[in-house]
Amino acid sequence: MAFAKPATVLITIIVAILGYNALANSRFFLLNRVIVSDAAQPLGADVEQMVRRTVGQSSLMEVDLSALRQKIEAMPRVKGASVSRVLPDGIFVRVVERQPAILVRRDSEALVWLDDDAIDMGEFSEVKLPGSSSRPGEASEIPPIAKGFSEGARSQSAIAEDRERKNSTHRITCKLRIVPSEPSSSLAAGPQAPPSPHSSPALDFRS
Repeated sequence: MAFAKPATVLITIIVAILGYNALANSRFFLLNRVIVSDAAQPLGADVEQMVRRTVGQSSLMEVDLSALRQKIEAMPRVKGASVSRVLPDGIFVRVVERQPAILVRRDSEALVWLDDDAIDMGEFSEVKLPGSSSRPGEASEIPPIAKGFSEGARSQSAIAEDRERKNSTHRITCKLRIVPSEPSSSLAAGPQAPPSPHSSPALDFRS
C-alpha cells in the first residue's frame, strides 16, 4: 500500500505526457490561420507568406516564435514585430512598419527609399508613401533626391554616418519648402504636371 500512491502518480504523469505529445503532434495544431496586424499591403501579404513558408507542416506547439519573429524583422520594410500563437491553429503577428524618410539615388541610378534609421526599404517603384492615395512609384510631390549614401553591406559606423546624412537632408529640405509670401509666376500660370523623379533637385553628400 505504501508504494501504491507513488506508482499511481507516476502512471498519471506518464499518461499525461503521452497524451500531450499525441495531441501536440496531431493535425489539430497545424497552421490554418495567419493574422497580420498594422501592416499595409502588400507587406501584410508578404508577412503571411513568410509565416506559412517557415511553419510549413510543423505543429504550432513546436514553432520557435523567437526565430519566426527574427525572420519577419529581417524583411526590409519591417522595423519590429511581435508573434504569438492563437490556438489551436493560428499565428498572430503585429508589425511595426518602416516609413520612407528620404529618397536616394544609387550609383546604379536606381531610386531607393531609406527610413529614419537609414535602412534601405526598397526601390521607389515598390514603396507606397504613407497617407497617400497614389500607387507605389507615383507621388504628387517628389522630394529632393539625395546622393552619396553608403551602398551594399554596411558597417554600423557607415549606417550611423548615413543616419546623420539623412538628418542633414531633412534640415535642408525643410528650408527648401518655405512658401514665398507672394505667388510665383509658375503658380499664377495654373496647375503644373507632377515633377519626375529624374528632374527633382539632388542633394549630393559625397566627399
